Amino acid sequence: MDINIFWFKRDLRLQDNEALAMALNSSEPLLLLYVFESDLLFSSHYSERHRNFIKESISDINKNLIPFHTKVLSVRGTIPEVFERFDRSEISVKKVFSSQETGIEISFKRDIRFKKWCQKKNIQWKWVKGHSADKITYFKNPMILTLITISY
Repeated sequence: MDINIFWFKRDLRLQDNEALAMALNSSEPLLLLYVFESDLLFSSHYSERHRNFIKESISDINKNLIPFHTKVLSVRGTIPEVFERFDRSEISVKKVFSSQETGIEISFKRDIRFKKWCQKKNIQWKWVKGHSADKITYFKNPMILTLITISY
């Protein structure tokens, strides 16, 4: 099965999210993904308050997605581990959409490694810089969202 993935990073919102808008306008079924990255969550840059904010944000997003019969797949691991699981499954990832982060070195280095992995696997990574809310149509075509069940 061919899919695209929208990878939530620090942009834990459905509105004003240019990368998500691009993903929703793609033709492949879309999996919404958040990875609780052990490399980040237990670094000195994150606290329990931040981890709770992430959980609450994902819960809020999932409540907003109920009418679309889908939700964010939340998994633990490193980015390479998670995407290797997809690679070993019957799922063929065609494109990954995400917003470009600014800030800490650990996520920057992770993104550089992920970019190389995508190139090696022939996966297009649409890495959107910033956002421009005035250009976004929120859920213009809600039928694009498709729930994909993956066992983790």
